[in-house]
Amino acid sequence: MAITQTIGKVMIVHKGTYNSQVSYSRLDVVVYNGSSYVSKTDNNTSSPTDTSAWALLSYSPVKGVDYWTSQELADFVQKTNDETISNKFTFTTLPEANLDPTTNNQFTRKKYVDDNIANINGFLLNGTNPTKIKDFLTMMRAMLITEGEYGVEWDLFATNNSSSCTKLYDNVGLSITPGTDSTAEVNNYPKIFESIDCNYININGEDIITALKGMSNYGETPSEIQDVTIDGVTYTPDVGTVHFSRYEKYGINSSGKMEYSMSWVPRDGYTLIDLGKDKNGNFKPYFIIAKYVAGYDSNNKVRSAAGLDPACHLTGSSAGDENADHNMNYTNCITIFHTRGDYYSAALMSEYGFIMRDFWLKFATRNTQSIMAGNTSNNYQYAVATAETGVHRVVLTNAQAANIDLLSCVSVGDRGTATNNDRINKYLHNICKCARVIAKETVDTDHTALILDHANFNTTSTTYVSTMHERSGYSKFVRGRYGSPINNTNGKHGMVFNGIEIAVGGYEVAGNAILDIIDNTGKREVYVTNNATKLSGTVATIKDTYVKSFLSIQPTTLNAWNYITRYDYDLTNGLMVPTEAGQTGSGTSTGFADGLYVDSGTSGQRECLWLGGLNNGGNAGLSCLLANYGLSNGSWYILARLSTNGVRG
Repeated sequence: MAITQTIGKVMIVHKGTYNSQVSYSRLDVVVYNGSSYVSKTDNNTSSPTDTSAWALLSYSPVKGVDYWTSQELADFVQKTNDETISNKFTFTTLPEANLDPTTNNQFTRKKYVDDNIANINGFLLNGTNPTKIKDFLTMMRAMLITEGEYGVEWDLFATNNSSSCTKLYDNVGLSITPGTDSTAEVNNYPKIFESIDCNYININGEDIITALKGMSNYGETPSEIQDVTIDGVTYTPDVGTVHFSRYEKYGINSSGKMEYSMSWVPRDGYTLIDLGKDKNGNFKPYFIIAKYVAGYDSNNKVRSAAGLDPACHLTGSSAGDENADHNMNYTNCITIFHTRGDYYSAALMSEYGFIMRDFWLKFATRNTQSIMAGNTSNNYQYAVATAETGVHRVVLTNAQAANIDLLSCVSVGDRGTATNNDRINKYLHNICKCARVIAKETVDTDHTALILDHANFNTTSTTYVSTMHERSGYSKFVRGRYGSPINNTNGKHGMVFNGIEIAVGGYEVAGNAILDIIDNTGKREVYVTNNATKLSGTVATIKDTYVKSFLSIQPTTLNAWNYITRYDYDLTNGLMVPTEAGQTGSGTSTGFADGLYVDSGTSGQRECLWLGGLNNGGNAGLSCLLANYGLSNGSWYILARLSTNGVRG
């Protein structure tokens, strides 16, 4: 027999800035000194600093770690007379000639700043002119770059199967300890390594930044982000992360070890990162990677914004539903993202490769899950223990509730007479999808309730709770640019890598490459294009217009996870793939410590699926690649990330 309980107020209520003259009720949320606090009791007149009466819900950004404030930007400009910044470097203009208006093909940082200080100050005062923002970021890179060389090296797998790397050159002594919701990140890397959050659009292949985080017109949720009108056309910005362009080298060094190194200035043997080139192949000072996995807003527009459920394939859905079916496979993504513009696509192979290499550089390990596991060991589904009416919670046994972390996300659905618990079924999400667990509450000696940030609903004896992908925006709970809410390594939370929310509980499909099956050994050749206007789902067109990389994928065993032992880098095409996997001694704690899965198909094509899903555990990670799905296959665990970087070729 179902038991109905009256539990009182369970929905959080935002009350704005804390007022000491107000008496607050239980679950009222206030803002105090930039952080959010939730009241634990009724008739609460205590200060939010009183931990017996208030619980910290989310932290304010950490100065110098989370983003540049307007004042920090202003202070930065005043450094133009600092001798260590202004006079230390002189560069030739190749390949950065577009930064220097002089005719002698040389410039100094000091001269560049002097020539542009009026525009920069105008930007700081007005803050709305995209051209001035571009000029400011160009100046920022010119002032922040160091003459250093930063690298890591590791033994070839046959020599030493350890996942560890050794830091080289100016990278020695630099380190990052990721943050959580309660512990601040520790990071001594120079400021130029840190990304900056922005709002941006793309017009005819050019990224236009409309706001930087810290400016009054910056937004993260769809309701906060301000549309912009240019030449009579209205555009909807996305949320991205700005990264400064670098020069790289990758390969076996003179010590017989594999080395990845980067520099902020041109050097012999280094190549400009593919993402740092514009439509014409010229140097550009920065590039943008979408901050969030793609979701759909209330206007059915795919975008990168906070507060959205990751778009995925659900059966039984229809357009316009909260849980509408968005099959984010390789082929569909071409059409889906082109609704935003010709140069929009799913994320490029070069973007995932950049994140991998940057991780190895900063954390000196290729076992990415040893630092941040992502939402990869979080596969739980339970029937609710108690039926209730008009609540914002689900009641589970104590043991079940203990498996589901605070700040993780769940779907709630009433499956009725159905018996299939595959998350692809819409009925498992028909009450709410990707709702966040904001609190836990003791019901009785045997049961605990998960309190969800969702409108009221009813539960029955056939209601089920399923752990799910992270809803976008969880980075606000992390104290820094690197980390995860609650715990970095328990596999129940998405990671934040330099401001990018990634490994959120689903694979991400690469939008610009396919794998072509060569023979019955599992060998796959890679076809890639870095021009989003050339994207195609037709194999003949792909082979005619894409570039076939010199790299290919080769597993040891078919229809099984092969643990990766070698990655190679096609710098010309911005492409990284695992070229060796499954050797003796490979596993979840050796080599790259992530899996490559290849099926036994002897012909046809496959899409590239990165990262891993909720139930992949040690197979998952930043270098994990699933290579057994056709170009039009999708599921609830296949997601996508918006990109505007496909402008070359």
